[in-house]
Amino acid sequence: MKTSKFNFSALRNEEHFQFYTEIKDLVTTFGAKTLNIETPFDAFLLIYNKELESLQIIRKSASTNELAEADAVRDSLFRGLSDALLSANNHYLSENREAAKRLSIVFAQYGNVARKPYNEETASLIKLVLELQNNYAKELITLSLTDWVKELNNKNLAFDALMKSRYSETSVKTELKLRDVRLEMDA
Repeated sequence: MKTSKFNFSALRNEEHFQFYTEIKDLVTTFGAKTLNIETPFDAFLLIYNKELESLQIIRKSASTNELAEADAVRDSLFRGLSDALLSANNHYLSENREAAKRLSIVFAQYGNVARKPYNEETASLIKLVLELQNNYAKELITLSLTDWVKELNNKNLAFDALMKSRYSETSVKTELKLRDVRLEMDA
């Protein structure tokens, strides 16, 4: 029987794995001992299992959509708080306008945190909330924004917890690189 040349690198990952699965099944059916390939077959199985493991990586995190939704919620809260502050700058009571003016300086310093990348936004919101609660509590009470800041803090902490759970999810992924395992298998 003549074997034609076969280009393994042209196979897609799943096709490559399936090709070797069929070889494994054939050897298992006829018996590695009967074929007198026990030692090479044991080595083959080790590499085969590595390829199986490397194929099982999660391509998209299960929490990606949940994370985007949680970010949208905290962005909406930040914008609502900013809009309430903007409105308070035109309040009919001078006391409220003065409180809004003081808070506007703080908000201007942080900028539009909703446009920052996830980690930067989380850190900026933590700092902003702390600064508002510690140094501008009177202004928040005057403008009735205390609950807005508490809710923004709660949503930001919930987002941060979700992000940390995503990090732990990715830490359990295999370190095997499919490309390297395929080359090892083909050899």
